[in-house]
Amino acid sequence: MQLRDADPITPPPQDIDAFNASKLTQGAGVPLAAAAARSDQALGTLIDMWKAMGDRPFAWYVARMTGEALIRNSYAHPRIHLAEHFIERADKVRGYRIYEESAAELRKAEAPGHILGPALYNLACGRVSQGQFDEALLLLEEALPMRADIRANAQEDPDLAALKDDPRFQALLRDR
Repeated sequence: MQLRDADPITPPPQDIDAFNASKLTQGAGVPLAAAAARSDQALGTLIDMWKAMGDRPFAWYVARMTGEALIRNSYAHPRIHLAEHFIERADKVRGYRIYEESAAELRKAEAPGHILGPALYNLACGRVSQGQFDEALLLLEEALPMRADIRANAQEDPDLAALKDDPRFQALLRDR
């Protein structure tokens, strides 16, 4: 509402992990039905805000426009956590399907590289776990140029450890 009303914008939390941890604690006792209703209401509010405002400059983490911020923070980022939730609870098929759907939808939406890149990277990690190394390397080849931070993290990412000795992977990690 601050942006719509031309008020100064409250900046995003500096320590997002601490912020998320506090929100998880606050929501621990909330019944699923109540959380789902609150999520539906919040999504409706975001859609209404988007309809009223359109795309305009708005810096929020890596986003530079309101549309980018909405796609990243309200679609792409939460889906990463949903996929991780299923993968950590041994439902890898469902988690990897979320990665696949997210990458496909972000491609369809023509999301900018700083949003699409992490989705492709996560899908590549899933492909490594599935033993689909060639597809993982193709996804990484596309994703790594989109965000310097994911290129830097790829070298030490345990999800990519099976590729560590592959010369194609090593070539992807070199600065271009």
